[in-house]
Amino acid sequence: MERLLILMILGMPVGLLGCPVEDDDTLGDDDDTAGDDDDDGAPAGEGIAAGDRHTCTIVDGGSVSCWGANDYGQASPPEDTFVSVSAGGVQTDSTSGHSCGVRDDGTLACWGANGYGQASPPAGEFAQVGAGGMHSCALDSGGGIECWGADFSGQVSGTPGGSFTQLSVGGAHACAVAGDGSVTCWGHDSNGQVSGVQGGTFTHVAAGGLHSCGVLSDASAACWGADWHEMNVAPPGSFSACSLGQSHSCGLGTDGSITCWGSDLYGQGTVPDGTYAELDAGGEHTCAVTTAGLVSCWGMDDDGQASPPG
Repeated sequence: MERLLILMILGMPVGLLGCPVEDDDTLGDDDDTAGDDDDDGAPAGEGIAAGDRHTCTIVDGGSVSCWGANDYGQASPPEDTFVSVSAGGVQTDSTSGHSCGVRDDGTLACWGANGYGQASPPAGEFAQVGAGGMHSCALDSGGGIECWGADFSGQVSGTPGGSFTQLSVGGAHACAVAGDGSVTCWGHDSNGQVSGVQGGTFTHVAAGGLHSCGVLSDASAACWGADWHEMNVAPPGSFSACSLGQSHSCGLGTDGSITCWGSDLYGQGTVPDGTYAELDAGGEHTCAVTTAGLVSCWGMDDDGQASPPG
């Protein structure tokens, strides 16, 4: 985990804005090292979603736990059983912040800010959902995409037709991988985050605030769009997924390591030691789930978004 100077997150994850392995603010001084397999103070996580100012995870049994900013109820999930979750928000708009999840029956639930209808999902059966800045998108069971919420830059009305396998919602744009491995992006394009999409065959894509990245079939990463702090200069390596924040990018290595590039102003790019299974970058913080199932967050923490409950 969409911001005009927007967040993502993208979960990514989705998130966050963002892109966790499934499904895309200054944290860091707290010793919440979920990256340490011996740390049993963080909740067990089966999915992670870092938004702009809040974070959510799916815990044992499929319930969702959230922490951080909750001024619009974005950290107060409904009591239900979920298989994936995504957290959004806009860094430059304090009236934003919402979350969405896919229930175990494939239906959607969203909560939090709803000024543009971003937390009012359509009916139907879905495989993935992404909460962006002030809009949301979901991948239905047939591979089609539906979007709703703010449409200032065509992030809703420009939704492509066709069949896709993976989706990531950013600040005010989104990207998706088609069955042939090509990537399509739509929405806000101020920095080439949409039109600059790279050619090649992709296995994963991530939409951030004003940039995008993807993992190619050879496991290398490629990025396009805004390049503050070289956040779209992907390092060499072998990756399985990536996730983008407002001014940083992170990739999950095929060996379980995490590499981040771009801004590290708030420590959002300083990864704790550990071996990881999932990753999601928020506005200016990052969260991940270790192979032991523990949640670790680092970076901006002004709203407690990088301090998972013990």
